[in-house]
Amino acid sequence: MAGPAFVNMIPVISISPSGVIVEGDAVTLNCISDSNPPALNISWFKGGTIVGSGRIFSISKISSDDSGEYKCKSINEHRDKYSNTVTLNIMYSPRKVSVSISPSGVIVEGDSVTLNCISDSNPSALNFSWFKGRKFVGSGRIFSISKISSDDSGEYKCKSINEHGEKYSDAVTLNIMYHRFTGLLVWVVIIEAFIIITIVLYTIQKKRINCRSAIHEYENGPRTDPSEGTYTGLELKSRSSDLYNTLTTVHPRPAVHQSGSSEYENLSQQQDTTVR
Repeated sequence: MAGPAFVNMIPVISISPSGVIVEGDAVTLNCISDSNPPALNISWFKGGTIVGSGRIFSISKISSDDSGEYKCKSINEHRDKYSNTVTLNIMYSPRKVSVSISPSGVIVEGDSVTLNCISDSNPSALNFSWFKGRKFVGSGRIFSISKISSDDSGEYKCKSINEHGEKYSDAVTLNIMYHRFTGLLVWVVIIEAFIIITIVLYTIQKKRINCRSAIHEYENGPRTDPSEGTYTGLELKSRSSDLYNTLTTVHPRPAVHQSGSSEYENLSQQQDTTVR
């Protein structure tokens, strides 16, 4: 009498190649099942989704999208049994490399600017290089300019590198806004201030000179003959000096009468007579 049918072991999955799997490789999964009677039906699952059937599951050109957990189910006429899951971790070189700029809006001369190199790769990229045009300008995921100037304007790109390859980002353009005429305006203000100060000083000096000239002319200027009885007045107001009012005609004091000398002589004679 034949013994009962049974599944002896949990199915086991073998992977070929057994080492690191890189995007583009051909990969084979083999479901090994020990059952009595032998399994007649084997199904393959990625996560909870059925993806194939048969003892062998092959992917001719694997990609990162094929990464995930796989298991097989062995079925005979009496029962079915799932294998343990295996993980396919597909390695790939950098892709979708791009540059983000902060701040993202208008950049003005003097701002602090940060460029971030974004990269999708497996394993993660450990080496980043930065270029302005074709010139190497820095390394690391982050490239910062603490006080940007118009000289920093231009096209920038980064290169992401891991052990499986490298990739450049598309170029981004930094267009730095700056005040073209700032220096010129400063000089214009300085020159205007100098001109105004010069005019003010010149005006003050001119008034002082005119004032001194008027005073000198008044003190030492020509006069008419005193016998004529009058001096000619100087109208300084008409000579650019607003510090003096018009001088009116000045009349000389009347001459002292000469009779006083006769009285003195008579008094002296009287004194002489008395003494005698």
